[in-house]
Amino acid sequence: MEAIEKFKSKRKVVRTASTKLVNQITLLLESYDIKKEKDRKKLSEYLLNVEDKLKELKTLNKEIEELITDKAVFEADIESSFEYEEKLNDLKFQIKSKIDNFKIEQQPVTAPPVNIPANNAETKRPATSISLPKLRIPTFSGDASTFLEFINSFSNAIDSNESLNNVEKFIYLKSFLSGEAYKSVSGFSLTEENYKSCLDLLKDRYGRQDHLIGHFINKLLEIEPVKSSFNLRGLRKLHDESEISIRNLNSMG
Repeated sequence: MEAIEKFKSKRKVVRTASTKLVNQITLLLESYDIKKEKDRKKLSEYLLNVEDKLKELKTLNKEIEELITDKAVFEADIESSFEYEEKLNDLKFQIKSKIDNFKIEQQPVTAPPVNIPANNAETKRPATSISLPKLRIPTFSGDASTFLEFINSFSNAIDSNESLNNVEKFIYLKSFLSGEAYKSVSGFSLTEENYKSCLDLLKDRYGRQDHLIGHFINKLLEIEPVKSSFNLRGLRKLHDESEISIRNLNSMG
């Protein structure tokens, strides 16, 4: 019994540190900005910390489980251990997804060589490599103004991608969320079933047509009036902001 208590005491310390780490990472993910080098470096550091904590917990869990003789105690310990490891694995996947997203954004998408025939049938121009624009899914923080752009980009690039299973899609989805939007789904575990539930929750909260119509009408009403016809900058801003809201309203019929 003395040996098992010693291992449990060590595990308690590691679990406490893991909980603190989970809270720190969750806070960073809520405000994470992929463009900030400071955030990217911090995320990479956290990834190493998560992997270290997972290794420590697995080692201690194994030592403890080998010393437990009571079946009920053994099952309870396994369940408790699984909960801690699941939280860390969830964060590990999210961190890796955000790091991978940044790497993908840095790589130009290059089309295969295209042979373009010249006017002379016997002469051919050399194959040319066309550099296409990088595909980028915007991060969604809960601003209704950007939801349509986000959900359409995500649906086309990830949700409709048949090579990905629902858990992988879920990992990507969480990696593109921040702020209020991330908080609204942070309680969902990474499972096949929860992916659709999470997506439906986001669509219901931010994508309902009546909600979006009200949002863009309020945007129009909140536009600052221009009091002078000589204020060209103000007039341009008035036009641009009005145009955005009107076009979004028209797109919804």
